[in-house]
Amino acid sequence: NKSKKPKVSKALANVSSLAHYA
Repeated sequence: NKSKKPKVSKALANVSSLAHYA
């Protein structure tokens, strides 16, 4: 589960980046 947390964080960062571009 600990290995999945970082992946989720990266996905959130990607969404945040997209939101900033929108």
